[in-house]
Amino acid sequence: MKKLVKWIKVLAVGIFYLVILGVALVLTVGLIIGILSSEMRFFFKPTMILLISIYAAIVFAAAWGGMRKSINHNFVAE
Repeated sequence: MKKLVKWIKVLAVGIFYLVILGVALVLTVGLIIGILSSEMRFFFKPTMILLISIYAAIVFAAAWGGMRKSINHNFVAE
């Protein structure tokens, strides 16, 4: 029974972080497409894309770390 509860916890945490990753990915791609299709000066476009990519990398790293921490806490540290 304890194993089942652990699996359910890990699954719930995994789904939570996958939703966060999905939303961040959709926002990032949408913003990059919006910037590329805008009439902004070309000089600002790479800078904006770089900032958005850094944001996406931070969100991805945080979500990946959260999933890894959850798995390690529930399975490795027994």
